[in-house]
Amino acid sequence: MVGNALFLTGTGLTTGFYFVTAFTSATAITLDRSPGTGTTGAWSLGGGWADFWTNTASALAYIVAGNIIYILGGASPSYGSPDYTSSTVIIVSGVNTVGLLHIFGDPNTPSGNGFAGYPLIKGINTTMFSTGVTYIHVKNLFIFASANVTSTLTGTNSVAENCIYIYI
Repeated sequence: MVGNALFLTGTGLTTGFYFVTAFTSATAITLDRSPGTGTTGAWSLGGGWADFWTNTASALAYIVAGNIIYILGGASPSYGSPDYTSSTVIIVSGVNTVGLLHIFGDPNTPSGNGFAGYPLIKGINTTMFSTGVTYIHVKNLFIFASANVTSTLTGTNSVAENCIYIYI
């Protein structure tokens, strides 16, 4: 559980993304900050991030070095209907030499999706992710754009691994 994202909502709680920092017991975990004191709550823990680009603005404030973000792809995407469309360059701040931020294609993406089992992402330009600082690791994504896609990253010591880039 440690390092997994948790989306929490409930009565008397601050709705948002939290990260598990410690597993105490089968009935207790520690989060990266207090969600408040509520009477009831509902949460989703871990798994593939079903729509990274829709939830990015609220989530980026809580993403820290060492987190692994899995992006889940669908069974039958196409260039006309990709799994995701990046409407902006994702700018990740606060990532530093303490550890890498990992953004991976979820291994649960169907292998028969026609795109090597990778989530299909339509980019807006040649840069998809920017750290402004250092250390970001992108892996197993299928990215296409109408501009020549040469890299998904900016920032020192950043790496894209097993990614497919297509210009169409």
